[in-house]
Amino acid sequence: MMCSLKQERIDHLCFFTSFADAGNYGSGNTFVGRLSHEGAEDLLRQNAITGVVDVLAAGNQEQSLCMMKACEKANVPYVKYLKLWSTFSYGKAEVFATYASIAKEINKRDGKVLFYARPETVRQIAKRVNDSSRLYVPIPRGIRFDVELALEFGIPLLQVMENDGVDGEDAVRHAIERSGAELLVCDGSGGTMDKLAVAEERGIPILFTHTMGIEYTKVVLKSEDAMDLARGWAADRR
Repeated sequence: MMCSLKQERIDHLCFFTSFADAGNYGSGNTFVGRLSHEGAEDLLRQNAITGVVDVLAAGNQEQSLCMMKACEKANVPYVKYLKLWSTFSYGKAEVFATYASIAKEINKRDGKVLFYARPETVRQIAKRVNDSSRLYVPIPRGIRFDVELALEFGIPLLQVMENDGVDGEDAVRHAIERSGAELLVCDGSGGTMDKLAVAEERGIPILFTHTMGIEYTKVVLKSEDAMDLARGWAADRR
């Protein structure tokens, strides 16, 4: 996307959290560092920013959240560009850009739901689901049940199941049978192909989302959509 901005001569400022990342960018206007909420607000104001496209990867959620909140406060348009796998041969596989949209889909359906996702992903979806007693999460079997880990998912403890493995088709089949799940939700943080294969084998819908753990105010999944927004913001400055 940054190459497209340069090619179209759209005035822009690139923010990097490390000098290593900035070094891969090449020439151009850059800011390197870590931002607080106040720092993000200052960056927007001092550079007369008219729109923000957030492309920060997982591991930088705090910085994304700071910028999203700063944009909201300053009334500056903000969008999160997520690079999600969006093409599947299995017809019952879908991609959802927001946790609220997945929760809405779950609320429309009956039956139990099995998650293969990080705790923060499950929490964000679970708090938006009408009946959390339908939600299940498998965790690796240990010498003792890890209560602290189980609590991180934000669902009833009885729905956090110890399983002989989490990844691999046999483990996924076992978890589906134990939970009676009729829907899978996956954020790609573990294996993906095994969940997709078993879902197709069983004829179970599978929903994919992101691992960021943040409910973004606006999301795009295609770089061209982000560029369309950037062109509009650039026009507003003229």
